[in-house]
Amino acid sequence: MNNFIYDYYAVIEMMVIASHAAILSFIVIGLALLLLNSRNFRENRLLRLAHLFASVYVVVTTLIGMMFPVKELEAYFSREAGGAPYPNLISVQWLQDFLGNPAPEWAFLLIFIFLTGLIWAQYKLRPPQSEQEKS
Repeated sequence: MNNFIYDYYAVIEMMVIASHAAILSFIVIGLALLLLNSRNFRENRLLRLAHLFASVYVVVTTLIGMMFPVKELEAYFSREAGGAPYPNLISVQWLQDFLGNPAPEWAFLLIFIFLTGLIWAQYKLRPPQSEQEKS
């Protein structure tokens, strides 16, 4: 019975990590779509605001020292599954593993602040058009 509980927590941990990856992907792919001038993404006001909010939220919570809520869930379920939580944000850990060059977390934060600035600038310089403006 005990192994079932650990397996259950491990499955939930993987689901949380997948949701974290989805949030990160939304921010990165959304920026790519903006830079590639995707009309469907660029003109969707709600999607653009969600994209901007997600990016700003990650940067602000990191700057004030608050742990990103998804990271807290990852750490909790990892401990409950019998493992140790990652010392870094999972996205930073993945990037470090992928790049093979362990950069400090502050370097990734600076990059993310820059990307958030790009997202904000895109929103200000090329705001989504309302239906009336399109006509």
